[in-house]
Amino acid sequence: MSCFSPVVFADLDDTLFQTAWKMSEPVVDTRLASRAKNGIHSYMTKAQAATVDWLLKTTRLIPTTARGSRVLARTTIPFTDYKICANGGAILTPEGAHDPHWAARVAKISRQYNDAFDGLQDAVSVLADSGVLRSWLVYEAQIPVYFVAKIGTGTSQAVLDEAEARCRKAVGGDLVFHRNERNMSFTPGGLTKLDAVREMLGRLPNTDKRPIWGMGDSVSDLSFMRLCQMMAIPSNSQITKNRLEAWSMLDTNTLMSGSYDPEDVIFLLKPVRVATTDIAEKECLIQTGTAHYSEMISEERRPDARYLEIFEEALARNTARTGRDIARIAATVADRVARGTLPHEITLCSLVRAGVPYGVLIHRELKVLGVDSAHYGVSIIRDRGLDANAMNYIFATRDPHGVLFVDGWTGKGTISRELQKSWADLGRPDAPELAVLADPGGFATLSGSHDDWLIPSGILGANVSGLISRSILNADVVGPNDFHGTMSVDHLFDIDVSRRFVDEVSEATAVARSDASPIPFNADSLARLRATSANCVDDIARRHDIDNLNRIKPGIAEATRAVLRRQPNRVFARDLSNPDLAALVHLCRLDDIPVVECAQTTGPYQAITVIGKVSWCAIRSKATRWARPFTCPLSNQR
Repeated sequence: MSCFSPVVFADLDDTLFQTAWKMSEPVVDTRLASRAKNGIHSYMTKAQAATVDWLLKTTRLIPTTARGSRVLARTTIPFTDYKICANGGAILTPEGAHDPHWAARVAKISRQYNDAFDGLQDAVSVLADSGVLRSWLVYEAQIPVYFVAKIGTGTSQAVLDEAEARCRKAVGGDLVFHRNERNMSFTPGGLTKLDAVREMLGRLPNTDKRPIWGMGDSVSDLSFMRLCQMMAIPSNSQITKNRLEAWSMLDTNTLMSGSYDPEDVIFLLKPVRVATTDIAEKECLIQTGTAHYSEMISEERRPDARYLEIFEEALARNTARTGRDIARIAATVADRVARGTLPHEITLCSLVRAGVPYGVLIHRELKVLGVDSAHYGVSIIRDRGLDANAMNYIFATRDPHGVLFVDGWTGKGTISRELQKSWADLGRPDAPELAVLADPGGFATLSGSHDDWLIPSGILGANVSGLISRSILNADVVGPNDFHGTMSVDHLFDIDVSRRFVDEVSEATAVARSDASPIPFNADSLARLRATSANCVDDIARRHDIDNLNRIKPGIAEATRAVLRRQPNRVFARDLSNPDLAALVHLCRLDDIPVVECAQTTGPYQAITVIGKVSWCAIRSKATRWARPFTCPLSNQR
């Protein structure tokens, strides 16, 4: 064999062979691949047998399997090179002994997870005792390396769902998780297939001159396969099934990037056209319940020259801070990936539109830090939730456990709560993770700070977010299999700063990179912030007789956008001399909206906008323009 022959890291089960009951052709004893104690042996198809024969003769074939070393020994395939087994928990030498260097690493890391392993076993003990599930620890050289739970053929997936939820509650996100149809596993970070393959690539000679191949069937195999130059995937595998499901969604949906570079973001949104609705009419329809806000769109207001000057001033004043926060958020994500509390595959899902610029920035920085990052813009709508079609597209193409939602800021927690509910409705047993720049309300998992400060993009709309509108969910233009809709905001093309904004902040992020350290998580502090936020909003509602909290818009960015899109009757400000409030005050002067300076009212926020309650006369005249039946809130008559 040539000294430059290809190196192939190959998963075994469901890649090079499979159990007899999965065979797509008659079982032939001469193609026996592995014996099992229960008599359900594994076999190769003709194609698999020919592939294995070819690989053994022409490559350095290194099995890369979840099988422990004892189970690996039951295979009939004559592997003669190194072997990666136990999901990366062991590397065997060509002679079959545990590699001493890797074994020392395994022992050191495993000791840190003794309590987690105990917690996992306790978490599923009730299910295991009832006989609906089996669970065990896989040991190598008498050291536990990963936990596995398995259901039998015909057992409901609900059992595995419950087991996953129990395990996640017991250990949080401290281990790397994998699941397929019948089993799931939790592996310590640093002891995965990815880590072992990376170790081998550092040891083998001439890897810069050899073709490096990765073979696997499972989505979890993609992590180590991405280290390779080429991939080989069985046509009937978890990977191809998921990808084909995702591709089928594109029959009725088009991937787009707005005015951004496609390398920066893909919007999972459907381009639509709907007639615009006057702001006053829209307000009437929203407040009466005649139409949901997502069914309508108003023409986006064009900023005047002074407003654009205020944006430029805010950008100059706050670019460095934005860059520092982005660097710290990305450093935190990269640290969690390195520690194994997040998977190696990170998928940023920016909430359209406010989260998109910051998703672009975090995505760019993660790539610089060597993290496998993808970035999508997805829709979330109050009272309607996340776009399920968009999320299912992502689940079919990326590891769901690596999803990180991104927004610009938090207000009173409405979207955070919507996110939690939607995530659960999608069948996810874990809690969603949300990253923002400003989290004065304490609703994000990860934030640059808990200050309410002027994030520069917060005072602009489409022209800093890729020239797209906010998302639209109107049954006339969005079907059941469609992504949520959006409209192109072409009339702001000449003042689009979407790319310039992220480019300038990226430069500031690069400057801050060397000093960026991970951000600590403090659950008690977040709870106190949430309580303070709720008390502030409830106090305003009580003192001003507001029966719908959706009419209260706290935080500089949210308060400013409410003035642009809605019909406010007043704005509360902590300190009118604060330059961060210049855009908001400018708009209020233009629209004759009273601004009340009162630090006691604004609580943790710099500003709060209150949407006015529409009078019944206005409601009646506006609402009757809509064809659907309308119920007067003051009577039972139609």
